[in-house]
Amino acid sequence: ISNIMNVKGRNLPSNNAMYSKEIFKTEKGYGYKILKDGVVVIIQDFKPGVEGWVPMTQKEANQFADEEIQRLVELENSQQD
Repeated sequence: ISNIMNVKGRNLPSNNAMYSKEIFKTEKGYGYKILKDGVVVIIQDFKPGVEGWVPMTQKEANQFADEEIQRLVELENSQQD
């Protein structure tokens, strides 16, 4: 079930934390994991924000993971102000 691709996120540095993502194959599509300094902080195996279990394409999983990393970085940076 888990065909993991380690891909570094684009906007990684946040208060000395390093975010990365792993895209993995699910039974009907793809999912992603968000890691902070190598520790899994989010596992998402269905399309976020949609009612019910809706699978993601590989492209969607990459896009959602990038957006989530960006949101986490912005949240951490805003807490420093």
